[in-house]
Amino acid sequence: MLPKHEIWVRFPVSAPGTFCAKIELDMARKKSLIGKSFKAAAGSRVFVVLWIMILLQVLSIVTLVFVMGRIGEPGTPVRFDGFSSTGIFLNNGTYLINFAVWSVIVAVLNIFISLKVYSYRGRQIALTILWFTIVLLAVATVFVVALLNTGNTY
Repeated sequence: MLPKHEIWVRFPVSAPGTFCAKIELDMARKKSLIGKSFKAAAGSRVFVVLWIMILLQVLSIVTLVFVMGRIGEPGTPVRFDGFSSTGIFLNNGTYLINFAVWSVIVAVLNIFISLKVYSYRGRQIALTILWFTIVLLAVATVFVVALLNTGNTY
């Protein structure tokens, strides 16, 4: 008969309250890291110019949606379909606000992502993300203008 072997495994268990304290410490460190990267990026003219360009594009999309959108009117053209009899579907246009909200969300998230990348990976990748955001918002502006001009005959 073989001898009985016992194997003891000790899992690391933290003391009560240390896990929450560790999370709070990590969050404070991340906030300070983002703050430091924001101050460093704000000192660069390239970052400030790209941020201003992004904010101007967002402002133009929001202005286009609320000026050209005719939100609330019952006969707002919202979609074009070549297979229907009239070709243009009409609605009250309240969903057009989603384009303005989407542009604001994309701009804010990509600015914060670029700051995070700036702190971890460096300046060039963060600038690439900001340029990508500018191109994305430019394409979105073209689509919003095309959508808002759907059904308008001059």
